[in-house]
Amino acid sequence: MKKTLLMIGFFISLSRLAFAQSATILPNSSDFLNDNSADYSYAIRGILTSLAPGIYTAAVRGENKGTNDKGIGVWGSHDGGGWGVFGSSETGMGTVGRSMNGIGLNGISLNGSGLVTESATGNAAVFNNTNSANKNETVKINTNGKGVGLDIAITNPLNSNEALKILHSGKGSGIYVEGLDYAMKAKSTTALGATILADNELGIGIIGRNKSTTYSAAAVVGQNESSGAGIRGFNTGTGIGILGQSKTNYGVKAISETGTAFYAESTTGRAGYFVNIGDDPGEVVYIHNLGKGHGLEIDNLMPYNEKDVLKVVTQGTGAGINVAGSNSDGDGAGLVVGKKKPYTKIFTTNPQVDFEVRHPLENTMGMSGLRILNTGPNLSNWTFYSVNNNGDLILYADGVTKGIFNGNTGAYTTVSDKRLKTNIKDYNTTLANIMKMEVKSYQRFNSNKNEVGLMAQDALKYFPEIVYDNTNDKGEQFYTMDYSRIGVIAIKAVQEQQTLIDKQQVEIKELQKQLKKQEAAIELLTNTVNKLINK
Repeated sequence: MKKTLLMIGFFISLSRLAFAQSATILPNSSDFLNDNSADYSYAIRGILTSLAPGIYTAAVRGENKGTNDKGIGVWGSHDGGGWGVFGSSETGMGTVGRSMNGIGLNGISLNGSGLVTESATGNAAVFNNTNSANKNETVKINTNGKGVGLDIAITNPLNSNEALKILHSGKGSGIYVEGLDYAMKAKSTTALGATILADNELGIGIIGRNKSTTYSAAAVVGQNESSGAGIRGFNTGTGIGILGQSKTNYGVKAISETGTAFYAESTTGRAGYFVNIGDDPGEVVYIHNLGKGHGLEIDNLMPYNEKDVLKVVTQGTGAGINVAGSNSDGDGAGLVVGKKKPYTKIFTTNPQVDFEVRHPLENTMGMSGLRILNTGPNLSNWTFYSVNNNGDLILYADGVTKGIFNGNTGAYTTVSDKRLKTNIKDYNTTLANIMKMEVKSYQRFNSNKNEVGLMAQDALKYFPEIVYDNTNDKGEQFYTMDYSRIGVIAIKAVQEQQTLIDKQQVEIKELQKQLKKQEAAIELLTNTVNKLINK
């Protein structure tokens, strides 16, 4: 061995004259020095002259027989801005790092680049893990500094290929990113470009999975500080642009401080589709608005679009739409419906009015039609139902028929069928009480209109059946009066009056008979007197 080293040193010493090199050979190290400043000069050069070398043949090969993790097979260092190790190849691989158990290639730099690979036509770098049972990383990048762990830059503006392309034929993740702040952060500097473009010909392009129990945690966060979109899902086929799924919380959660939280657009299919496929009683779509704008705004910008702006179909037992105003001061309306311009064409049953309720052809005693319900303990309610065969409008109170507006005349009639009444008896005499009623003229509060009518307190004394003692939900008491019943009372008074008239007619006829008799007697007496005088 010593002889071999002496021979190598001898030949190197002879080459000193041509290459300005010097060599120092020691038992534990060998130094080859070159102080030549010419281009392509070198301290050590290994040449493999075979035109057909075998597998893993090498012009220069460094081996470390150590069994710990401290040694290095080949170490190249540079004190300036150049390369520590430089490997070049015309068609093959410039530098190959291979390891059975450790690291195939390790690049370390204090100030510059730890590893730089370059290729004119082939791959700049190839990292292979040839052992199918090896679970270690093929490429592992560790940085203790403040810079970027991996920086990929495509400087050719005509290059339309990907900066990073990952193919995965297994069952794992193509990319797995873990971080304390942003696990993955992507940026696009053009208006038409995309921050992240995920293509999937069969399944889902991007899946964000959040295992945190924190309410504010999110699997995927899209943030836009300009006028664009935080997250944009685009589908040119029949699939889904963005799919959000959650087992217990939100599939998609959109938050905005100034702009639009969630914007969906489609040219042929559905712009947005939300499905709750589990037994969770939570909302399919939940909109939480902490700002001053609309919680939900739906604009139909096509003037000839005959479809509904909002269509709700429910097959369950709940309401299609439930609107509740929960303002603590009671401000705001539960529901406001209106049109900026009325429909001025001929009458139609098409939905052209401001507010329309459509019910099926089934009279279910107050359970179909338009209902107004008080949410108090009694749940008092009125229901309006439009009859199909004659156009009547039926009014139900708590499911009981109370009155009908006639579809032909518009007259309001109350239920008066004898078959629907009980405890029927004759009413008291009314004529005397009618004469006690005082008809007054008056004006209501907040009105200048002169009216004529009765005072409920006066009517209550004589006809309490037509006076109603009411109390509103504020606890305020007041009287109302059914003026339509006065006609019934008037009928009773006319009947009583007619009875008196009939009785008076009988008495008059009897008096007339008596008068005729008296007249006849007087005439007879007169004739008798006249005869006596004439004698």
